[in-house]
Amino acid sequence: MSKKNRESCKGGLLNIWKPAGITSMQVVRQVKTLSQESRVGHVGTLDPFADGVLPVAIGKSTNMIKYMDDYNKTYRVMINLGESTTTQDLSGEVVKNDKLSLKDLEYFGLNNFEKIKSAAEKLTGKITQAVPLYSAVKLDGKPMYWYARNEIEVPVKTRAAYIYEANFIAAGVNPRVLDVENSKDVEQLDGEQHDGEQLKLAQETKGNFTWEAFERLCPEQAQARKDYFPGLDQSFSDLDTAKYVNLPRAWAIFDLTVSSGTYVRTWAEDLAKICGLSAYAFSLRRLANGPYKLEDSIKLEGLENIVEASDLQDFDNSKLLLSPATARPDYPVLNLEYQDAVKLLQGQKVNAKKYLKSQEFHTDNYFRLFFAEKFIGLAKIIETDRGKALTAERMFTEVESFKSRFK
Repeated sequence: MSKKNRESCKGGLLNIWKPAGITSMQVVRQVKTLSQESRVGHVGTLDPFADGVLPVAIGKSTNMIKYMDDYNKTYRVMINLGESTTTQDLSGEVVKNDKLSLKDLEYFGLNNFEKIKSAAEKLTGKITQAVPLYSAVKLDGKPMYWYARNEIEVPVKTRAAYIYEANFIAAGVNPRVLDVENSKDVEQLDGEQHDGEQLKLAQETKGNFTWEAFERLCPEQAQARKDYFPGLDQSFSDLDTAKYVNLPRAWAIFDLTVSSGTYVRTWAEDLAKICGLSAYAFSLRRLANGPYKLEDSIKLEGLENIVEASDLQDFDNSKLLLSPATARPDYPVLNLEYQDAVKLLQGQKVNAKKYLKSQEFHTDNYFRLFFAEKFIGLAKIIETDRGKALTAERMFTEVESFKSRFK
């Protein structure tokens, strides 16, 4: 069946692995095309240079997004130390270069990089972050990046964030990256650190970043990037984004579990400041977004292959399309009787006593509603003259459709 003749899929949630190099909205547009459904949205924007978990809602499941916005998230970030950029990532223009010497690198690596580990401990728990100038946060109806691109100064906005975990993964230095204008650096080199080709490459690049030079002059970091960000080298190494930065002289990798709205780029820069250094995020991967994990995600090309090989009915029935009920495993489950399910679908209230039993719930609790193992919606508790009652919060099926299926 041709794509044009297919009916749209019924809806659900997809755990997409967004590749580096495209925006989150580009993923949404691709899913719209594949699903033949106009109602598609995503949860938790990922920067273009980042990859990883991007939950995408289709059809009526887009109504679930508002209940997913507060997800905690887990990231892996590789930080380049010794330089900062306008965007806090590798795509920006250089703001500052620390001109780290070989002695600086030796000091940074002392006691197995204890200095940066200690700095990370200071940036856990509740922190305050400055909102990046290159972000989608709105000011007077325009995103912050609009002001930055038009060189318009705006007040610095701050927001609270919570860092639940900041786990050190690895760190290293790149002594092969020469500051060829620094005679002290050249004098300190021993003959084993550079062969003639490496020295020639260092002199030709003058420290400027190219992927070839990165592989040759930063071999330990390049290998760590392949080991800790598998697949990223193939999907990202050809991108024309690193136009302004220089080859890194030091680096570190951390795994972070953070509250919604946390800027990992800003955390990386703040971490370096504690160490008296500049920094930017070089590679960023989202490992988890709420209950959705990277190991359970599907890449866009895999999704395209499935849709191309089958019709959308098979796509609806596939295990890839998740029920919106999976979005909030923390919401208690209520298995309804038929008449109560109908009442809630019609907008009526239902006595909560037979479902709550001896359990006490507050009026701000949400519940996942099921009938015959089918998820039908969300409900919350309200206080009435007759006691606690369940009222529909958001329903995911129509009452007539429900009746025709179960009557």
